[in-house]
Amino acid sequence: MPVIQVPRPRFYSAIDLLDGSTAGQEAGGYVPSGDPINFMIVHTGAVLAITKHALPRVFSPDVNQDADAWKFDYRIYHDLIVPNNKTAGIFVHTAA
Repeated sequence: MPVIQVPRPRFYSAIDLLDGSTAGQEAGGYVPSGDPINFMIVHTGAVLAITKHALPRVFSPDVNQDADAWKFDYRIYHDLIVPNNKTAGIFVHTAA
């Protein structure tokens, strides 16, 4: 099984999402609110990976306001779903 290293500032057991419009949340982004995670062991059959592709948009140089060039917008969305009967396949070790 591959070992995937993740930068420590992004590996927490919980985060609070900032919406960017409420008072005190203008910066947007997230704030860690849980414990730092040391490592996770995840069985590959425990998660269902979903990928959604948005329709690509192509802008000609006549329409592109950023530059005199073609512009290609493409979005891809990822999600991982863990069914209730597969949670035993995931182990998380958090810092005390």
